[in-house]
Amino acid sequence: MQRWRGWAAVAGALGLVSAPAQAGENDLALSLLGSPRELKDGDTVVVALDPDAQERFARFVMDFAMAVTPLPAGQAGSMGDAGFSLSLSADVAVINPQQKLLSGGSRLVWPTERTLSDASKGPAPAFLVPTLHLRKGLPFGFEVGGSFGFIPLSQMITTSGHVKWALFEGVQYVPDISVQALVTSVLGTGPLSLVVGGWDAGATEKFSIGGGSELAISGGFQKLGVNAETGNVDFSAAENTDRPYADDGGFAAMPLLADKNQPLASILNPVTSFSRFYFGLEWRRQLLTLGLDGAYAWGENGISGEAAAPRFASSQWRVAGRLGITF
Repeated sequence: MQRWRGWAAVAGALGLVSAPAQAGENDLALSLLGSPRELKDGDTVVVALDPDAQERFARFVMDFAMAVTPLPAGQAGSMGDAGFSLSLSADVAVINPQQKLLSGGSRLVWPTERTLSDASKGPAPAFLVPTLHLRKGLPFGFEVGGSFGFIPLSQMITTSGHVKWALFEGVQYVPDISVQALVTSVLGTGPLSLVVGGWDAGATEKFSIGGGSELAISGGFQKLGVNAETGNVDFSAAENTDRPYADDGGFAAMPLLADKNQPLASILNPVTSFSRFYFGLEWRRQLLTLGLDGAYAWGENGISGEAAAPRFASSQWRVAGRLGITF
């Protein structure tokens, strides 16, 4: 009897895992951006061309990439060979769901399930990503770390990793200085594939404020490249059962590299990219750390990877509160 109960429990667990997940309000619905080309079933047009579709996609990608790429969750100095840090932050980005296009009109560029179900509703201008940060110190001033974020009311998860090297630290009257390489990807985005990667240079000045507490002021600059591609997007709710892919299409890619065969040639100057200044305050007493971080990002990019593609500008403010422990 116990054996049957065990098999029943396993079967129930497998059923839960294999059950299809329900889309949340913040999950992506790329079909809302319109089709970048006319789609036909034979001689019949099933989806009309939206001349603004590719630009709307490009603007969304940049705003989304800025919003999901986490800020550095700590000081520029190394943590020491045995150092370890765990912190939880609430990152809030000020996004731009409605943007003015190059044609002069203003249209929605953030396609979510909430808007798909009710056209009168759009994403809120504040985009929240609760994020868990892990950092581990290594010898010779090196550090590795990872971040895992969850986008509420969605199936999307952000994953990030970094490798940092502290160039100068512990010198009196000289700030701690470090450089790092970082990469971020987002899971659960449906047909969208998004990867953000680049480099960072930061500095931290620390002050003792009495009572065994320490205050650190940090700042830095990041150059981050973006690579965005899509698979087939279903642009019509009414399917032709004989030819279900007649209304499917994709957007032109926004590439990170000018030449995939020479990745190092464009690592310092990606084709699609944005820059970001960040700053932060961190208070530490024994193991406890409290942090407040902010950032401003901006960039100018083409709406696709073509050299002659029209260009647009984007920008975004961001703030994050952080609570953690450092050993």
